[in-house]
Amino acid sequence: MIIDTHIHLDDERYREDMDDVLNRAREKEVERFIIPGADASTIERAVELSEKYDDVYFAVGIHPYDLDGFHTLDFEAYVQHP
Repeated sequence: MIIDTHIHLDDERYREDMDDVLNRAREKEVERFIIPGADASTIERAVELSEKYDDVYFAVGIHPYDLDGFHTLDFEAYVQHP
């Protein structure tokens, strides 16, 4: 099974053609997609995508570059997300 463990589907440039992006990857036998945890500003979009597509998941985390404004409470609500 091929899993893309670091795909920024939460990036705005994929908003208009998400189905096409995923379908092209699926045609190449990618079966799962994991959006990496990067910052609090993109987590809502990552959650939305994981709820819409059965093969898309998200990781809860923060990129070291974004630590200055980080608060643990920002992510506590997402840690238990199914």
